[in-house]
Amino acid sequence: MTVRKDGDRRQSNRPVQKTARRALIVLLAAVCACAVFGAVVLFRAKQQAASAEKAAEAAEAAEQAASKQAAAEAASAMAAGESAGSGQLSPSGAGSTDSSTAVSGSYAASDVMGGKPAEKTNLLNGKFTKEVEAHSDYIGQITISDTVIDYPVFFRALDNDFYLHHDMDGSDSAAGTIFLDGYGSPDPDSLCNDEVLYGHHMKDGSMFASITKFQDQAYYEKHKTIQYDTIYGDGSYKIFAAFSLDVGHITDLVRILYFSPNKNKTDFDYFVKMMQENSLIDTGLTPEYGDRLLTLSTCEYTHSAGNGRFVVLAYKE
Repeated sequence: MTVRKDGDRRQSNRPVQKTARRALIVLLAAVCACAVFGAVVLFRAKQQAASAEKAAEAAEAAEQAASKQAAAEAASAMAAGESAGSGQLSPSGAGSTDSSTAVSGSYAASDVMGGKPAEKTNLLNGKFTKEVEAHSDYIGQITISDTVIDYPVFFRALDNDFYLHHDMDGSDSAAGTIFLDGYGSPDPDSLCNDEVLYGHHMKDGSMFASITKFQDQAYYEKHKTIQYDTIYGDGSYKIFAAFSLDVGHITDLVRILYFSPNKNKTDFDYFVKMMQENSLIDTGLTPEYGDRLLTLSTCEYTHSAGNGRFVVLAYKE
């Protein structure tokens, strides 16, 4: 029997030890590799998440900036206007032998769309047929007896600029054309309960220049109603207030007057209250929520920086 010495045993174990060490090294390398790979994956995931978060923040910032820009542009236009003489603008009035800058409403056309459109009764009965055939934007006629106001009214959805500078035939015109706010609706079955009509304040007294005479009580007593007949039907409107205002800042009153064609009850009641408190004439009349309003708006020159507007308000009988 041969007995191995200790040296022999150590020598015989060396291959096994080397193999174990190699396996351990490989294992450790694999663990390190996995850890590194995991760290890289985690780092990349964090980078992607951060990028996505930054992109979302950028998109939100862009949206807010766009919103602020739109509001700023509206306020700027409302405050300044575009002048070719004494600058005026549309949704609060229109100018005197000048062109004007329009302000888009802060609402969409869908805000005033109701259910099924009302029947165009007058059109069906033959009234205004020739006018509509000649001018597709024609919607009716506005008249105040014993005044120069007896004009056709036009309407282009979402467009408050064209008829500031063009006549009914589409030709360039400093006087423009009487038109309905493009963010309202002439349809009596729509959600729009306040039709705002704009007209230039011409130096020769034409268009809507003469509505400023309604600051005089005696003048009102002789002209208490407005006849506004449209393709949908005829309408007699009682004047309940008339006043001037400064549109240099977008106040609640300016917002409700010019940017809310579909006034809810709260806005409607507040609007009527403010109109009556500021009215230059005493009519003793108060419209109620559910009544259809008619607003005539033009420029007025007692306020600074060309920001004055004069409005006459009426409701349908």
